[in-house]
Amino acid sequence: MENPNVFVYNAMIKGLVQSYQPVQALELYVQMLRANVSPSSYTFPSLIKACGLVSQLSMGRIEESIRVFDEMPERDVFAWTTMVSSLVRVGDMSTAGRLFDMMPDRNLAAWNTLIDGYARLREVDVAELLFNQMPARDIISWTTMINCYSQNKRFREALGVFNEMAKHGIDPDEVTMATVISACAHLGALDLGEGNTLLRDAAWI
Repeated sequence: MENPNVFVYNAMIKGLVQSYQPVQALELYVQMLRANVSPSSYTFPSLIKACGLVSQLSMGRIEESIRVFDEMPERDVFAWTTMVSSLVRVGDMSTAGRLFDMMPDRNLAAWNTLIDGYARLREVDVAELLFNQMPARDIISWTTMINCYSQNKRFREALGVFNEMAKHGIDPDEVTMATVISACAHLGALDLGEGNTLLRDAAWI
């Protein structure tokens, strides 16, 4: 079709997303912008779904989606975070870190995802540095760092973060408590009474 308008582009993008072709949908969006066709409010829900589908792709397809991402003249925080998460999922922390550093606005999800990625690769010091640089933290941030230390057998530090979390007035959830109790058990702190003291000091028990 010659000179398609925004309605045609929206329909085509939506169709590609529904047929699980997120990279092609993003490529069409780039083509749409290059044709000087402005997106409408109906364009973005499909783009958001396309970005979400990218995280389920193989490494080769993710590299292709990065190329499309690099060509996009406009990228919101959701698109940035989705790309970072996708790269972390396949273990490409180098590219994930590069994109994270380029993000104009970093949300908590991006911070948490990157910390978790480095924790899984046992790069605890990098995860710790990122955690300390966070401008704000939520329950996921604290739990991710506790889990990072625990996964890497640094149980006292895991319990230290748990105590610090208590001082900041953050209530733990079931995932946090399961990780903390596991850390105490591995440390042998429950038998020594240290674990009970730590939990009691946290003011939740």
